[in-house]
Amino acid sequence: MAERANLPERRELTRFASVFEGQRYAIDYACFSNGRVAEIFVTAEKTASAAEAIARDAAIVISIGLQHGVPPEALRKAMTRDARGEPLSIVGHALDAVAAETEFQDV
Repeated sequence: MAERANLPERRELTRFASVFEGQRYAIDYACFSNGRVAEIFVTAEKTASAAEAIARDAAIVISIGLQHGVPPEALRKAMTRDARGEPLSIVGHALDAVAAETEFQDV
């Protein structure tokens, strides 16, 4: 198992708004100093919902994977998709959106 890369206490987050299946979300991400995505946060506009809790928890699991060296593109490709390759969950949508913003780096 790869050792978890520690992040600085204070780090810059990039935030953008996104809509998935009619629900509005805020997607945040931070990068390591080398530009590789280190963590992702997903927050629904409709807080305290089961969908938001699932999205937040999944983003935490993804972030832990990223900090242990899992390539971001591997996580993205592992998400459930429809026949056209579109993500079927907010988690897959968030990973696609961050990939489009950052051109995921596996350095």
